Amino acid sequence: MKRELLALATLTLALATPAPALAQKGAGQKAKPKTAEAQDPLRQQAVSMLNGLVNEAADVTDTFDRVVVQTEVADALWPVDEARARELFAASFREIEKLAADSEPERSQAARRMQTLRQRVLSRVSKRDPKLANTLVRSVPAVPPTAEQRWQQMYGASTPQGEALLGLATQALRTDIKQAVALARYALPEGLSQSLRLFLLRLRAKDQAAADALFEEALGVAQAARPGRLFDVLVVWDYAYQPPLFYLGGVSWPRGKEEPRFPVKDALRQKAIAFAVRALGENALQLSEAAPPEADANERRAQLSNLYSVIQQLLPTIEAAAPDSANSLRAQLSGLEQDLRTAGQKLPGPPQAEEESDAAGDDVEALLARAFKAGQGEAGDGLYMKAAFKLFERKQYERAAEAASKIGDPARRAMIEEPVNFNRAGELIVKGDPEEALRVAARLKTPLLRVNVMAKAGAAYLEKKDYSRWATVLGEAQTLADKIDPSIDLGAATLGIASAFGEHDALRAFEALTLSVQIINKVPADVRLWNVLSPLGGGQLSVYNYEWKDAGDGGMTSFKAAYPRPAGLADVMSQLSRLDFDRTVSLARQLKAKNLSLVVQTSIARKAIEGPPDAAPQAKRVASR
Repeated sequence: MKRELLALATLTLALATPAPALAQKGAGQKAKPKTAEAQDPLRQQAVSMLNGLVNEAADVTDTFDRVVVQTEVADALWPVDEARARELFAASFREIEKLAADSEPERSQAARRMQTLRQRVLSRVSKRDPKLANTLVRSVPAVPPTAEQRWQQMYGASTPQGEALLGLATQALRTDIKQAVALARYALPEGLSQSLRLFLLRLRAKDQAAADALFEEALGVAQAARPGRLFDVLVVWDYAYQPPLFYLGGVSWPRGKEEPRFPVKDALRQKAIAFAVRALGENALQLSEAAPPEADANERRAQLSNLYSVIQQLLPTIEAAAPDSANSLRAQLSGLEQDLRTAGQKLPGPPQAEEESDAAGDDVEALLARAFKAGQGEAGDGLYMKAAFKLFERKQYERAAEAASKIGDPARRAMIEEPVNFNRAGELIVKGDPEEALRVAARLKTPLLRVNVMAKAGAAYLEKKDYSRWATVLGEAQTLADKIDPSIDLGAATLGIASAFGEHDALRAFEALTLSVQIINKVPADVRLWNVLSPLGGGQLSVYNYEWKDAGDGGMTSFKAAYPRPAGLADVMSQLSRLDFDRTVSLARQLKAKNLSLVVQTSIARKAIEGPPDAAPQAKRVASR
């Protein structure tokens, strides 16, 4: 089993210095306005650096890496040379096609890499110009849908172009509603889909007027189809009437019990009813006609069943809101019922709700009682492990640790104890108790996890203005990091230390940053170093993904946790560039992996170009070593 909580990470931008006043050439003569670069020497230096990075990016030999670097350079270049940035974005997107593989064994891997790159390029482009993102999406060579894809589209999947645009729209919705709506609007020609439905629901929670306007546009698209798609009818109905559940062909879309309900204008609901009645009538008429000889009998029965289930779901509401329209639907329902019975097919109904299991294996107290009865050994360990896991999921970390401590096998005990203690330490830091968090962290067997906790605890002491503990804990974390074997995760953990020192102790911040660069340079060349660029798992001290295996007796046999990377190289380098631009650039250039070095240099230049007009803070020491 697997549970994932993904999290997407982006670069933070901020830096610039104030522009000096313009001097007049002479009395009564106005000086010519200077460019932003001329007003700000640091910005001018950053732009010059970017221009050089454009050429260096073109020299990266690996196609995947070259696309990543060129994309980042184009994004940073946009504010100062939009035309050139557009050319770079377009060129990067075209380069992706070079990854296509000819042989079947390599084709699926190449397709995944191409999809990853397209998403990366489009995520940057969409923030700059949704129209350009749409153009790039539609430039991807069209591939005829497979039989499986056609089936998926019948039940709400969009086309690849539609899914790409709606994915970008959903991402943009976090920060820019106007941009998100523009991207979603470009997806409308691909038809209504589950992704569009979810986007509308998320948009309505933020801006109902914008959601209603986009919904009416989507309704127009649905109305243009002849006959109207049954899934479209259900999407329109879901938005207008917000039923607790709708279903089609055995696939159901329930609404969460805690999901809010929104007021809907009567005029919009009337449009939904009119569309539904018309579309259902068109489908009924089409199915009443004699099927061509080549028609698939099973497909026809599925169409009859689907139409019956949709009318069945909508009819009660239409009978109450538009009685005149309900008469035709009742007649259609009766005819469909007769056809289904003639075909020997069972009448479709709502899917049966899955009953929550009340088995003893799902109850913590019962698990603990069974584990105690089983005693020491594999069975008892598995039951204690399952009980600890259940408590871990409920964030009852102290009880989880207690249950885990009773597992006799040290290896199995560590599987669950380590994530429990890690999450517990993170929770204590959030609650403002770094001292207790450090006591819990002392139980962690993995030194890298202790470094991450210590870095966050040090930052928490700084917030409390406890400068002595802040400096001590961060110093201990750096000493410990220096003793651990190099890895991407260790490099990221050391970045957390540098970030926690930050502007309050620039000297030690750059010491930690230098250590991080040295660690990253020692990582084997075959490791994908892109992972160190951005935080992973939301930057919080909490397991973001885990897998487990159940035993047949209700216990567990294994548990594997994935831990976060609380800091990213691009973020921290950009942050510290405010304190010493040249030194940060120098460290970025010391990265042995050229692709990584170029992207980090780009992020530093972006920080200088797009940052706020206030001057960079003066580095200060608040504690001595």
